Amino acid sequence: MKEFTRMMLAAYPRIPHLVGTMSEIISQTALKSFYDRADCAATAVRLLRKIEKRDTLVFLGETMRRGVESLPETEKRILSERYFGEAKYFRKEGYAFSKSTYYRRLRRAVRRLERFLENEGAEERFYRTGLHKTAFFSFLADHLAMRRRKKLREETSTAAEVLPALFQTPNYAAQGGN
Repeated sequence: MKEFTRMMLAAYPRIPHLVGTMSEIISQTALKSFYDRADCAATAVRLLRKIEKRDTLVFLGETMRRGVESLPETEKRILSERYFGEAKYFRKEGYAFSKSTYYRRLRRAVRRLERFLENEGAEERFYRTGLHKTAFFSFLADHLAMRRRKKLREETSTAAEVLPALFQTPNYAAQGGN
């Protein structure tokens, strides 16, 4: 799964809160600009960049919602429980199929969502607007990379096996994408 899709799945439940927070910041910045002695054009450019980032967040939230809704009902339920709910692992009670079928359908749902996001141009817009440089997404990218490294350490037994793998996992937030 691409790092962008991982970030969007982790961020999706928090997007409405992030949009609200960014709207408050934009309002406060606009109000403070009345008393600011800085260049009006520079202040306007800063406000427009913040508005563009907020609008990109709204676009990403809507695109994710449409992408999840486009999935078949079973895959939508699996994806929602796994990434947006409490069920982080397979629970037999809720499904009439095996654990391996659950994980196969989860992977298929993520791949479909990944293709949907790609077709909508979500990743390109995310990096173009610089949203990946915000504190939230930088932290999220680092957190996901840390979890991946921890998983690698658990799966491998010696340092000789771990070190090459650690250097192959890029920090997308620091690189600006791709």
